[in-house]
Amino acid sequence: MISYENTIAEKWVNKELIISVDEYYQTLKAVAERKTKKVHNTAALLDLRHNLCILGYDDEGWCDVHPVVRTILQERELIP
Repeated sequence: MISYENTIAEKWVNKELIISVDEYYQTLKAVAERKTKKVHNTAALLDLRHNLCILGYDDEGWCDVHPVVRTILQERELIP
């Protein structure tokens, strides 16, 4: 689990904060709670897909958080 938590970190470009850790966690929470599992590609969501915290499961855009990341969200009491 530690390796996944380490991938969820602030994104900085040219000494400017682009995406906060809180925004990443809120994005993960939204995906985990979304009933349809259809998502809109935001910069945060694309980063989380790139580092495999969010996984795509079919060609129709169905996504969900990685099971290990779901456990992290539960431990942080962000989802039940």
